[in-house]
Amino acid sequence: MTNEDGSVRLDEEGVEMMRLVSRFPLCWSREHFEKPTEYYLTKEETMSAEELAGLEKLQAYVD
Repeated sequence: MTNEDGSVRLDEEGVEMMRLVSRFPLCWSREHFEKPTEYYLTKEETMSAEELAGLEKLQAYVD
């Protein structure tokens, strides 16, 4: 989790806060291949501030 400025959010004890997220499946089923590519894409305008901050970090790392 991050603060509005993009820094890591810490709890009262100074430990990095994390949130639970669903895991990406490690195996694919026929259902996955039946869905169009657009199903797996996320538009930036639908992302939260926290998700956008993570995207910026990822883009900076890749660049």
